[in-house]
Amino acid sequence: MTNTAVSYGNRANARRAAEKLLTAGIAPAVDYGITLREDGRFVIKWKVNSAPTTEQVEAELTAATEAATSGSAPETGAEPAVTSDSEPAAADTTRTEPESAVAENSFPAGTWVKVRKGKRKAIVGQVTQRIGSNTWRVHEFGKPESWTQLATAAQLSCAEEPAPEAPKPARRSRRSTTITPAKPSRSQYAINADMIAAGKVPEKPPVVTSKANPHYQKRFDTLHGYAAAGDWDSVRDYKVTGSNSYSKMVARYRQDLLALHAASEVAQ
Repeated sequence: MTNTAVSYGNRANARRAAEKLLTAGIAPAVDYGITLREDGRFVIKWKVNSAPTTEQVEAELTAATEAATSGSAPETGAEPAVTSDSEPAAADTTRTEPESAVAENSFPAGTWVKVRKGKRKAIVGQVTQRIGSNTWRVHEFGKPESWTQLATAAQLSCAEEPAPEAPKPARRSRRSTTITPAKPSRSQYAINADMIAAGKVPEKPPVVTSKANPHYQKRFDTLHGYAAAGDWDSVRDYKVTGSNSYSKMVARYRQDLLALHAASEVAQ
């Protein structure tokens, strides 16, 4: 069948038109060809297979019936199976035992082994139990009891029991330093406890070493002068003002002087 209604100027256009019809599912056949007409244009020639005639169908049925009633099997290229009365060869009893059977008792529980985990990495551990025909569970040395891993015979080799690890020193943090608590000591501006118990007034008042607070030296001197002269009422009535550290030191010195006086009265 030739599509004479439509012609194309070149072969490529005719081929594209045929493929478009096939894609759309409206082509009259699956196969086609491109034919050149006498006028120089190209047309699509669809290759449609004609239906078989009645005579052809009857001839095929007759041939099939005769082949079935003749009893002759169709020839095939396959040769009949050759049977042999010879006995099968005896099984080879000289085979070696499988590696898994050989290695079955090589690593009983408690055995120290080396486990190869790579070309350059290996660990030492102790076998805890056998899992499969070729697998064991190993506890890694130096790890918690729950730290175990599976290993095969190819990874394992016997090893000696390692020496116990020395305790590691405690790590010290760079950010925090341990401060040893200092022994309790009285301030340099306070009176010694032994002198207070003896009721003895110090020979000199405390010396203020701070260059920013030299004026507090006068307060220490005043209190010491009252105590040395025995004017304890003036010591008791001396007013200490301010809330900084030096004011607190002056107040403490006054308190120590009064304690010293009380101790001296008890001794008398």
